[in-house]
Amino acid sequence: MYNDWRLSFEALIDQKSIQEDQKIYYLRRYVDGDAKKVIDGYFLLGIASAYASAWELLNERYGNPFTIAQSYRDKLHAWPKMGPKDSLELRSFTDFLHSEAAMTHITTLEILNYCNENRKILSKLPDWLMARQNQKSVEIEEQNGHFPTFSQFVACWE
Repeated sequence: MYNDWRLSFEALIDQKSIQEDQKIYYLRRYVDGDAKKVIDGYFLLGIASAYASAWELLNERYGNPFTIAQSYRDKLHAWPKMGPKDSLELRSFTDFLHSEAAMTHITTLEILNYCNENRKILSKLPDWLMARQNQKSVEIEEQNGHFPTFSQFVACWE
């Protein structure tokens, strides 16, 4: 999400011929919450280097691959167990899991390929789906000789 926002901001503001000391005001306007608190001090400086320093801190906090991976895993593990008829929550969970495409760019998410991590995810599912998913995992393991990767695990839902 941060990267999407950053790319949008760069396209709309950064690539325009606006002076650095003025760009900080746009940054102030379009940053909110914890991110704004992180860079609040830079808004008061009134110098051109404040903009670059604010971006450096934002990228360090929110663009760091480890931070992104940890945030993804935290959200995944905090997801509540779904009931047998909770189709909307199941759809949201499935959509969230399909963001596994990020694994190709964030190597710290490779931990999701481990059996223990898959089991934690299974515990969130309704019992009927957990049983079906377990069966598919066994089939994949018998065919390939190893536990399913996270991508294979998610593909079983399609």
